[in-house]
Amino acid sequence: MAADWFFGALKHPLIIALWLGVVAVASIVTYRGSPALRAIRPARLFVGYVVALAVCVVLSAASAWISPEEAAAVWHVSPDRYREAVTREFVNTLAGSAFLSGLGIAFVGVPVIAWLARQGRAQIGWVLLASAAISAVFSLALSVLALRLGSLSWVRDFLSLLSYSLPSHLLLSLGFSLGMGLPWKVRRGGATLT
Repeated sequence: MAADWFFGALKHPLIIALWLGVVAVASIVTYRGSPALRAIRPARLFVGYVVALAVCVVLSAASAWISPEEAAAVWHVSPDRYREAVTREFVNTLAGSAFLSGLGIAFVGVPVIAWLARQGRAQIGWVLLASAAISAVFSLALSVLALRLGSLSWVRDFLSLLSYSLPSHLLLSLGFSLGMGLPWKVRRGGATLT
């Protein structure tokens, strides 16, 4: 039951406050260190995080749902415990995905957007392209690590990880970018941030 303990810890108010603090400090440091990014109002950055959290809710709900028949046949969940099991899976998935997504956006996403802004390419298409590249590198690194830990097929592991991480990263990046108000197209002279 180590997983229950881990997800329970992620839902503890002290851990949530610490997580929010780390995400806020990392975002503020990047925001203040990038004159190009400061063209975006801080409230837009906050809205980006809120929309990314909403994406986590939708992805967690989709991931946690299982039909009552399948829950009974595959996972041996009795009908009277079905709702509790699905709710627990949703809450645990949401806690983990929100925790990792917030840290990923703060430590990778916002700096990448700041770099794109300095290049005059702070637009949704470039953010999605960067997100796809990050997802591929992340999946490759984890599959190579799995190989070192005894996995027999790093290619199969890579493709499996990529098939999960790529759509998730793209949806989170899209949500965060829309929340920030990034433009879809580059205007003359580069993307302008408002």
